[in-house]
Amino acid sequence: RAADGDILVLKGMGFAEPKTSAFAKLLKTLEAYPKKKALVVVDSAPVSTGGAIRRVAIANGTIADTGENLAFSGEYVARVAIAPGAKTGVAVVGGGATRLVAFSVPGLVAKGSVALGNRIGNAIAFSPSGDRVFVRSGQRGATDVIEAFTYDVSTGAIGQVPTLTITDVSGFTGSVYQTSMAISPDGALLVVADENT
Repeated sequence: RAADGDILVLKGMGFAEPKTSAFAKLLKTLEAYPKKKALVVVDSAPVSTGGAIRRVAIANGTIADTGENLAFSGEYVARVAIAPGAKTGVAVVGGGATRLVAFSVPGLVAKGSVALGNRIGNAIAFSPSGDRVFVRSGQRGATDVIEAFTYDVSTGAIGQVPTLTITDVSGFTGSVYQTSMAISPDGALLVVADENT
């Protein structure tokens, strides 16, 4: 059983048995890309401290911090997702206004960002090809907004004008650890958790 702040890696990522690795801060969320045997993890931290994204490697039965770190002074990091092809990824970052920030993998170098239409980002989903990224944002109780932006999986370039905007989605008030939006494997459906109204 993993304790708070541990990463638990199950069979299937090169381990015969489950392994854990402890980290100093509570890890809020992570995104795995098994072909490269690595994880991108989010350090949970208050806005006053600032959140960060770290990359950890999985090799020879161990989990090790690579030292790669992308810090956000005065902002929290709510979500992280790796784009198809695992060359770049995105994170929802906020501390007042919320934005979607693209970064390189490996290296964790910021590549661009775009402001989101509502206050608190709570979900990210990539189209199967990665040419669009969908982001859900809201204010926990008020209505949410879903926006789609063009995305370049190789460079991390994010379009600055939404190609799709869905407004008046019931506010997502579930745990911040749950995923409130997903896209079907064929890209035909965007599935969104909504309150019963």
